[in-house]
Amino acid sequence: MEDAFTPEAARTVQEDLVQVIENPGGTGHNARIEGIPLAGKTGTAEIKASKEDTSGTELGWFNVFTTDPAMENPLLLISMVEDVKDRGGSGYVVDKTKTVLEQWFRVSGSVN
Repeated sequence: MEDAFTPEAARTVQEDLVQVIENPGGTGHNARIEGIPLAGKTGTAEIKASKEDTSGTELGWFNVFTTDPAMENPLLLISMVEDVKDRGGSGYVVDKTKTVLEQWFRVSGSVN
């Protein structure tokens, strides 16, 4: 949809998503790779029978993308893992995704 957001609003959202990776307190900080401009978003979905249910499972997810429009091998990666409850939630997915990111950027020649 054209013009759904102003360029300023889009920049604000992207800057916030960059901080998910760059800020040491960001939920996706463990996916940070030196020299690669990334932005991301984590999340956890609770799968339960009711609001009061405490025995349900959780889906953890993480999406991450490169932010440099001039990058030769840009990337958008969306990851989801079932049953991350008691395994670190979306942080578990971030850690698994970093391995994939490192391999992708190594193969693509973006990092050594």
